[in-house]
Amino acid sequence: MRDQDIQWTRIVELELVAHPDQPRPEITEMDYGMRDGVLRMKLRAATAGYLLRKWSVDCSPDHSLRGHAPCQ
Repeated sequence: MRDQDIQWTRIVELELVAHPDQPRPEITEMDYGMRDGVLRMKLRAATAGYLLRKWSVDCSPDHSLRGHAPCQ
């Protein structure tokens, strides 16, 4: 059974930072309890996409998304 759902059994670590275009990143860092400007989260791979969309994380390589564009 364990091999049947690899994405559910695999744990990934996300490292999230404030968007580079944000004028006051220290506010986000404080709100999310970031250490050294980074929020590290371990979660199941199957749920990572949901979290990134819910938080409107800009997953573009050059941080070019604006507004509430979802991760791809």
